[in-house]
Amino acid sequence: LFSFRAATTSGAKAEADPAESARGGLLDGMLHMPHGLSLTPDGHHFWITDVAQHVAMKVTRTGEVEAVIGEKGTSGQGDKLCMPTHAIGASDGSVYIADGYCNCRVAHFGKDGSLLAQWPPKSGQGLRLGQQCPFQVPHGIAVDECASLIAVADRENARVVWLRLVGDDFAPVPDGELPLRGMSAESAGIRKEVQGYPYAIRRVGGGDFFVLTWDRGGSGNVAVHRVSAPPKHGNGARRIRLSNAESEESAETRRASVISSWSLPGVDAPHDLAVVASHDGGAIVYVAETRGSDSRLRRFELSPSSSTTMGGVSRAGDVSLEQDRSALASRRAAFAKISHGVG
Repeated sequence: LFSFRAATTSGAKAEADPAESARGGLLDGMLHMPHGLSLTPDGHHFWITDVAQHVAMKVTRTGEVEAVIGEKGTSGQGDKLCMPTHAIGASDGSVYIADGYCNCRVAHFGKDGSLLAQWPPKSGQGLRLGQQCPFQVPHGIAVDECASLIAVADRENARVVWLRLVGDDFAPVPDGELPLRGMSAESAGIRKEVQGYPYAIRRVGGGDFFVLTWDRGGSGNVAVHRVSAPPKHGNGARRIRLSNAESEESAETRRASVISSWSLPGVDAPHDLAVVASHDGGAIVYVAETRGSDSRLRRFELSPSSSTTMGGVSRAGDVSLEQDRSALASRRAAFAKISHGVG
């Protein structure tokens, strides 16, 4: 696990923290196939999922493991995990986990590691692509604690799904589904069809979410979309802020929708996303690639308005993620045996 100093100017190259580079990064040798990474609300810890070891780990900034959800090397249901894809820590110390490749669920665990809730309620081990499960690879999640909303990047169903946490139970949100194949996004007054599978989702200020999609097997287009969440309340009107003006809209008619989209040129095999949103509707995004060679952490500046059909994008420097190729190849071979082809 490495940290990088962000480039301060467009075109500049970000560099790894020299102290962490010198010792090979945090958790060196402890991770078999790290997959999802997030920072806790207090900024003091990371949550990392390891799909090969079937665990989610809470780690300090100096590399100490403070908590482990699941049992290393053993897949299972209930308090155990099966190839978890992403974990998000909550402000109360609990954690939400996309138990994504073979348990096909979203789960909420307490500080003590006990299972508090899961959706679907009776999700079981072995539910894979094409089987009867509401999720087909929940690949990423984002949490809006103020609204008690959990957004799920339901990858193989090509949609985002919102759940609400009511007490210790999950519940589906009315109109809380956003298909991402065939939807339309508007940018600079031009509408363009969205096509892609969601790989990652992040919440930003104001209650909106950023979604990373990849139209693999099709056009190959990689894009980031800013989407609105479904209404916080089931009835009545809610006050929303549009630029510096306020207006009211009916929560009965407001649904999750794509606000704007940006195509990201030159990205290959994207898998994860980090976002620093701006008040004008744009953002700086980091996209992690997982291609076989020359994998990079790519940085883009997204403009809220442009003459292009999918929003303005400028490249703002990449981070090379060079690794020992023989070690990488052996890890991928081991992972292929574990995952039975689920990637």
